[in-house]
Amino acid sequence: MMPHDFMVYLASSSSIPPPFPWATNKRGTIQSLENLESKQITTITGEVQCRHCEKVYQVSYNLRERFSEVENVFVTRKKGLRERAHPVWTNPEPVRCELCGRDKAVKPVIADRKSQINWLFLLLGQTLGYCTLEQLRNFCKHSKSPRTGAKDRVLYST
Repeated sequence: MMPHDFMVYLASSSSIPPPFPWATNKRGTIQSLENLESKQITTITGEVQCRHCEKVYQVSYNLRERFSEVENVFVTRKKGLRERAHPVWTNPEPVRCELCGRDKAVKPVIADRKSQINWLFLLLGQTLGYCTLEQLRNFCKHSKSPRTGAKDRVLYST
């Protein structure tokens, strides 16, 4: 490893300032539900944008309710998934815009910098499928579950 490569490695593996109150200072790590609730974090918020009116606004999810919905997908469909993400996750359908009222218009805003992506918001909204394969692989790399292959398999690992 060349000195420059080593410095790049150190920079990418070091702690980061948590970008959200529910995030950790480690890339690819999300706090447990119990830990979040012990800190009185019950609502997860993120930005979405309408492709028609182009306005950006915030959406909030109830942590416990949304977590139960995501958990239910795994519990009821785990055998059928075969280590592939559910089709609803790989191709999430845009939702209705609260501002202009257009159907199938709103998608989450995904940060350009991978360390700033609101992973928990995307998970709870079941919108991780809007991430690129590169973003998903980066998350898997930092969560110590590196994955290659098709997007549905990497998304399942995420």
